[in-house]
Amino acid sequence: VMTQLTVLDFSANQLQPIPYEAFDCL
Repeated sequence: VMTQLTVLDFSANQLQPIPYEAFDCL
């Protein structure tokens, strides 16, 4: 599940830059 979430987050990151802290939280 975490892997899928990471992939989805990465896709969203391309559209909207997300701070690294958010990724750390995930």
